[in-house]
Amino acid sequence: MPARALTFGVSGCDDAMAAMLARVRQHSHCVPHAIHDEDAAAAASFAAAQGLRVCASFDALLQSGIDFVVLAGKPCDRLAQVEAAAAQGAHCLLMAPMALDSATASSMLRACDANGVKLGVAVEEQGDPAMEQLRRMVADDWLGAPVLVQAIAADDGLLRNPPRDGHWLRDQQHAHGSALAHFATAPLHLAIWMCERAPLAASAMGTEGLLSLPHENATATVALRGGALCAFSSSHSTSGQSFSLHGTDGVLRVEPDRIWLKGRKAFRGDSFTYPQPFTELALPRRHASDPLAAHFELCGRFARWIDDLDDFPCPGEQAALDMRAIDAMLRSLRTGRVENVDS
Repeated sequence: MPARALTFGVSGCDDAMAAMLARVRQHSHCVPHAIHDEDAAAAASFAAAQGLRVCASFDALLQSGIDFVVLAGKPCDRLAQVEAAAAQGAHCLLMAPMALDSATASSMLRACDANGVKLGVAVEEQGDPAMEQLRRMVADDWLGAPVLVQAIAADDGLLRNPPRDGHWLRDQQHAHGSALAHFATAPLHLAIWMCERAPLAASAMGTEGLLSLPHENATATVALRGGALCAFSSSHSTSGQSFSLHGTDGVLRVEPDRIWLKGRKAFRGDSFTYPQPFTELALPRRHASDPLAAHFELCGRFARWIDDLDDFPCPGEQAALDMRAIDAMLRSLRTGRVENVDS
């Protein structure tokens, strides 16, 4: 164990961050200390509810004595924030998506490497012990060779509260418009982590409609090495989350409240047991009630990674490589062609 728990600051406050902090408080590997948000009123309210110090600026957050910073605000602000944090010796944990293109992700990596700090990306599902067990099951040939991945990642927050003229999401230079850039990144990281296969090529199609945002609904296909094919559907106009992986001898499907699976052999794990080969099994998602949840919580795991006491499921180097597939998706939206993932 480290001599002391690391402290961290948060830039960006929303319901997802509140949920993350609730999970953090279930362990002692790190301690939240301060919050910053461009919306001063929102920051003050969040800080009061969470018992945190509120900082008037991002620079003030970095000067508050933190060991690392969690970046949860606008992706278009992330590079400048990472560069500033790295220059101050603060490690950086970014909520997915880490950036909107691989060039920006690579610039973040260079800034962190130059200053000797670590960069990680928080993919929510990778903090779930059940997902870690499913990854081990796939690696153990439990469902045979991976063949198809299907994922839906959609949030209708913008439909309920449309962005006004001048909002950054309407600025093509900063927003990249497509729902794929905002919602498909986390499922992409998850698919590559689960299958342990590199992306080779991508195609995509998008539509506009209720929000008049470019490609507010979009679907992309990504071919992985070894022949597996992934389909990612994303939208700003509806809500839904699901992830499924089909293999030659089995299938797993993950929803927010349940896991459904059928595989080729029995498997006994720390989170659950699959007792009978080729038998359907449905399990409730236990999330925070899982006794292993505190160990796999991503801020704590990132803190242990900083202290070289653990690994981290989505280090910046891997996340930047994965972002090349997002680049290929967005190129395909523009060209209408299948685009190779740059090596």
